[in-house]
Amino acid sequence: MPETFFQGFEREDQSGDDCVTTEVLVEFTMSPIIPAVLYGNYPSPAEGGEVEIVKVHTDAEGWGAKWSDEEDETWCRWIEQNVRPEGLGDYPDYYDD
Repeated sequence: MPETFFQGFEREDQSGDDCVTTEVLVEFTMSPIIPAVLYGNYPSPAEGGEVEIVKVHTDAEGWGAKWSDEEDETWCRWIEQNVRPEGLGDYPDYYDD
């Protein structure tokens, strides 16, 4: 089962003519990454690393904050490209071989 992690982002909110930047905290899960096996009798592609946003927190709305599909895609893509399990403390030592 994937573990839960947190990442901060900034969101630009349009309210009338003003653009306000709000800090949000995103709670997400990331499935474990299983590296590709390119040798032996049963080679297999890399698996895992899928990100799912569970909740979003803002100071104004708390953990009940809503987020758009566009924000979901943008934040998930950023997390997949920039956050590695070893930076989250959930990276098994045997993958370093």
